[in-house]
Amino acid sequence: MITISTSAQACISQPTGDRDIARRVAKPIAATFPHDARESLVRRLQQNRPCRFRTTLNATDSSQQEQTPSRQDLEVELQIAIRLEQYKKAAELRDALKSLQSQDTAFSLNKKLDAFVAEERFEEAAAVRDELRSVVAHNIEEARKRTTSDAVTEGVRVQVKSYFVPNQSYPQHRQYFFAYSVTIKNESNETVQLLSRHWVIHNAEGQKQEVRGPGVVGETPVLEPGKSYEYTSACPLSTPIGNMKGEFEMIKVDTIDPDTQKPQTFLANIAEFGLDMQQAAIA
Repeated sequence: MITISTSAQACISQPTGDRDIARRVAKPIAATFPHDARESLVRRLQQNRPCRFRTTLNATDSSQQEQTPSRQDLEVELQIAIRLEQYKKAAELRDALKSLQSQDTAFSLNKKLDAFVAEERFEEAAAVRDELRSVVAHNIEEARKRTTSDAVTEGVRVQVKSYFVPNQSYPQHRQYFFAYSVTIKNESNETVQLLSRHWVIHNAEGQKQEVRGPGVVGETPVLEPGKSYEYTSACPLSTPIGNMKGEFEMIKVDTIDPDTQKPQTFLANIAEFGLDMQQAAIA
């Protein structure tokens, strides 16, 4: 199960053994940035201040805007994570940089559009408007991809889509609620049955939770060839971003394993999909 807060956060927490490394790499990393930014970056890195990045959800909230890092901050933290071989954190920081870039693009296009309209440069405004529509459409499609998954194992297809549920979420208490819809379709020529589930859940701070149990929503559905089964469940998170993946234990009802003399079992993969307060709410 999962929970979420008003902004996406991820921190690089450096073990004691890594602190000296962080101090040693501070100056070489900062040297790759503009001169006027180097001194503050070196000081921050040598003090071993943790990484915190936030995805601002409400542009009018000045307290959140003040906590939003610059691109340079994220790039420095990314280089530190790579040097310290903290690859999971590096991946999170890369995602944050991509998100920041897409937001910057849309924001700058909006400002340019407003300026052209104010100056009655309507032909140029129309071109910017079309570019802005393309950027927004791309962002929505990328968000949709990150909150869905599709995998096939031995003819059993598992598709998942996650949704943010605002009316059951309490950001002030770091409680964010997600629902996810699962469709299981038997595309094989054999009858199969779902016996159990196994979920692996990560929040944005790297905390992991595993959930195991019989069936799904109290059922162990039997699927003949061509049949499908759908259900919806939920997951609370303590951060606004997370992900889930897992597997269903299945049996082939009419295929007997010669070693056990029982129906043959296999694990149907549930490919990873995202839980994102902002992105999941788009779809």
